[in-house]
Amino acid sequence: MRVRKAWVVLAISFFLSFFTINSSALQLSYLNIKMRNFLIHGKFQLFSFTEEGIPEQLNPRIGRYVSPFYVVHFGLLYSEACRGLVDSSKNHWLEDATLKYWYGTSPPPSLQNFRAALDWLLTNADGTTYGVTHFLYNFDWPYSHYPSGVIKAPWWSGLTDAYAIVLLLRGYDCFKDTRYLVLAEKLYDSVLTPISKGGSLTHWDGLPWIEEYVDPRVSIKEYSHVFNGMVYAYFGILAFEQARDVARGSSTALLASIAQHVYDFDMGYWSYYDAMGNPANIKYHDINSALTADSRISTAIPPEVRQRWAVGVQYPILFLIYGPKSIAYYHLWLEILLLTTLYYIIIIKVTYGAS
Repeated sequence: MRVRKAWVVLAISFFLSFFTINSSALQLSYLNIKMRNFLIHGKFQLFSFTEEGIPEQLNPRIGRYVSPFYVVHFGLLYSEACRGLVDSSKNHWLEDATLKYWYGTSPPPSLQNFRAALDWLLTNADGTTYGVTHFLYNFDWPYSHYPSGVIKAPWWSGLTDAYAIVLLLRGYDCFKDTRYLVLAEKLYDSVLTPISKGGSLTHWDGLPWIEEYVDPRVSIKEYSHVFNGMVYAYFGILAFEQARDVARGSSTALLASIAQHVYDFDMGYWSYYDAMGNPANIKYHDINSALTADSRISTAIPPEVRQRWAVGVQYPILFLIYGPKSIAYYHLWLEILLLTTLYYIIIIKVTYGAS
């Protein structure tokens, strides 16, 4: 085979590998984590579940743990078992287009698992350690650009505390247990309490911002300002104010803050995960893009931002240009190399094998 033909075949193989990767990039990123878990922990999985449906996450760097956020996340999936039994026209019953991007499959929706998730929240809400109510994270979390590169336990999340309100409001609708409303109100007050007083609220350019990651030992000036964390927290605050007819109007100020700062997360056809300069990975870019199209904030997001970020969702291969230089990044390049080699061998064999 001539050199020129070999280069043509190589170019075709390279193009085909990009096309293949682009069509399954998100799934491949999950596969990467499962493979690392298998190599390090001997388990080819992301989650396992207790008999009550409580998720236990497996992370290559941390090991096995229960994340309060994922209890809320899977609890929302379980709550779908109650949707047809209540008035689901309320804000906290709006369907979330981002749920499909959070990895892991769960047991099917059931009232039993829904209630178990709610009861987990009641049991694990901590209202004494910092003076206001939180779901504490009792494991260290590695975080690039964060002070010392890690969030030290115990820490809390304004995202989790606020988004749990949505689950609790659904729980009250379904089971009429007033304990869920009591906890929802405590979380509402906690999230809107300044970080200096034990809460999750800070200010960015004069506007309120709810922090996803709060390590009380870190200077407020060093907090990360995570886009998806702020938006999910806003959803929780908005849901509580509408469901309980609260006149404080904090959600209005939060929406104005999202609108003012969205360009701080804009990379063109991709998004930043936070305001510290960490680009989003494929999962979080998909989530960021889906959030900008959500009816609760879409009117506050410039159309050109929504359109550009949607391009990154359609062509996740752009991760190789914009994404963080993580293990997943190099793993994706390795997969492209392996696929290119495989396609090259196949094309050569089919085209020249008989000659």
